[in-house]
Amino acid sequence: MLPQVIVSMLLGLIGEQGALNTVMRPENPGSDLSTFVSYKQAVQSYVSANAGYTGTVPASLLSSSAGAQSSGYGNTVIRNDTGTQIVTWAPGNGLALNDALAASEGDRAIGISTGTRWQTPLGGDMGPLPFAIPSGDLVSVVLFIGTGF
Repeated sequence: MLPQVIVSMLLGLIGEQGALNTVMRPENPGSDLSTFVSYKQAVQSYVSANAGYTGTVPASLLSSSAGAQSSGYGNTVIRNDTGTQIVTWAPGNGLALNDALAASEGDRAIGISTGTRWQTPLGGDMGPLPFAIPSGDLVSVVLFIGTGF
């Protein structure tokens, strides 16, 4: 009986979070926030399909779903012995972070730069950035591990 109650509670919480995410999504799907999420996903997809890539992925190599790259958007792909680190960023602020998290349905790899470190609402301080990114910018740091993704 207890396992059924726990499962029922978890399903209720999952449904409630899905409803909140739907309500919290920015109304304008062409906004900078959804563009950042699309941009981040396009960079990661490109690196996944081109596992040996390092450097900056030019906007011309990204899928059309990423939309037009807005001013200030950037990315860097760094390979080392532990894997491939993908860093994407865009101008933003604390309010934009909440909207970007809602647009991405809670992607925990999206946070905000403090200059040389980054933080997320759930994870707090996520550690140092591999290079300085302007404080207040939206940032995503993802590590792909292995030789093929």
